[in-house]
Amino acid sequence: MTIFQAIKKRDITLVIQILEENPTAIHELNDRGATPLIYAVYMGNPELVASILDFQPDLNAKDNFGYTALMGTCMMGFTDIVRILLEAGTPIDTVNRKRVTALMIAASFNREHVVRLLMDYNANKELRCHREMTAYEHAMMQGVWEIANFLR
Repeated sequence: MTIFQAIKKRDITLVIQILEENPTAIHELNDRGATPLIYAVYMGNPELVASILDFQPDLNAKDNFGYTALMGTCMMGFTDIVRILLEAGTPIDTVNRKRVTALMIAASFNREHVVRLLMDYNANKELRCHREMTAYEHAMMQGVWEIANFLR
């Protein structure tokens, strides 16, 4: 069984066993270029993510679309996983190929709790994407008024 199959099954014990037996598996990529950490955040299981973090993955790795684990979990709105990643030292203002940040993603997807958490960790709300838009402007474009007002 591959590390990705074990993650998909959400089998924490098996994930740990695979990583202990083959520590380089932490750097493997799936067909979308996702590392085990990036893949795991989409499962929404904080314990699974925390277990993978014990094996010191690259916190700034990007998939084929330029998304980091933090960006993926911000899109999904998993506040508890965002907190785990930030506490582990994940860079907060990394940008993807279109210069979009995790804060812009959270604002665009109406993830108010995630936006507030990112701001608590000093996310830079002044950064601009390839369209020269800030997180505030992303929220405005999506009609997410509460987040836009918060980011103003």
